[in-house]
Amino acid sequence: ATYITGEIRNPGRNVPRALLLGTLLVTALYVLLNFTFLYTAPASELRGVLEVAHVSASHIFGRSGAVIMSAVLALALLSSVSGMTLSGARTPRVMGEDHRAFGWLRPLTRRGAPARAIGVQAVIAVALVLSGTFETILTYIGFTLSLCTCLAVAGLFVVRARGLAPKEGYRCWGYPVTPGIFLLLNGWMLVYTLYARPVESLLGLAT
Repeated sequence: ATYITGEIRNPGRNVPRALLLGTLLVTALYVLLNFTFLYTAPASELRGVLEVAHVSASHIFGRSGAVIMSAVLALALLSSVSGMTLSGARTPRVMGEDHRAFGWLRPLTRRGAPARAIGVQAVIAVALVLSGTFETILTYIGFTLSLCTCLAVAGLFVVRARGLAPKEGYRCWGYPVTPGIFLLLNGWMLVYTLYARPVESLLGLAT
């Protein structure tokens, strides 16, 4: 929802609602999914394994069922890729609106799609896929996104301090405590990732 705020009807009401309901739904599904993994498979088989869903499914459905479940999960990941392709490209397009150097990313097709931004995003994604392992890329992207998110939330303090917050803008519940807690927790994760995986973290920092 945050990626396409500018295209949402009545964003002042619908964006907070989408964020709240979406977070609650994802949290519930995530906890239930992990409960299923731990309930169906021994912890010894899950420890250090990336494909925990495959291990769990093999205990529930057998070897053949696990293969089918892996295919279903692959399709689910494709839908996630599709969603990020549609929403993620909005970021470079808006960069084109804000900065002259990226103005060539701004144009839309007749149907309103940011074709150039999607193309650039696709090139970057392919380059990442070909450059390293799944775990390496995940760490690099995770660190980079967390860093950008921290900068965005820190920008809230700057906007408020300079008196630039528009009256019709979004309210931040619990300000300054809630964004402060967010920055502390994410800052701790960034420092830990930098300590545990310095190469990927430094590449993310350079980006």
